[in-house]
Amino acid sequence: NNFGHLFDYASFFDIIVNWLVKTLRISVVIIGQLCNAQAVQTLSVYIDGKSANNFIYYLKDTPCENVMLKFRTICCYPFDVAGLFPRDPMLGELGIQSYIGTPLLSSTNQIIGIIAVLDKQPLTDVSLAVNLINFASVQVSAKFEEINRETVQVDCEDIQEIPNNIIQ
Repeated sequence: NNFGHLFDYASFFDIIVNWLVKTLRISVVIIGQLCNAQAVQTLSVYIDGKSANNFIYYLKDTPCENVMLKFRTICCYPFDVAGLFPRDPMLGELGIQSYIGTPLLSSTNQIIGIIAVLDKQPLTDVSLAVNLINFASVQVSAKFEEINRETVQVDCEDIQEIPNNIIQ
């Protein structure tokens, strides 16, 4: 039964998200899956003290775009990330100051997702945050490899028709 496996994976992602939030004492953590090289479907989200509903967001004009499409590696913006990405509405709406994101890689080195940590304060211990997010990315990437693609693969065929950045 695939639903049991989905629950297990969702629980795993939630555990990783909660671990990052508590260890780094930050406001926002997102684990997401890449959709059609233009958007991310979140699989676990934590915002301001609680789990949040999953959503799809466009990569364009976000720090996640740099992580997944432009530089294809970890990116760190320890302060003023909202100023650097003024067209990303979520950063401004949540009052985000700092960001670290790293791509999730398949066994064939393809980018399949992202882990991003964001905070309302400038990031003070960049080294610790980078080490923890890198550790988490290895664990989450391995779990992604176990997932049956048809069960959790997001259908993002029509997202380019939606005008705003956050789709759902």
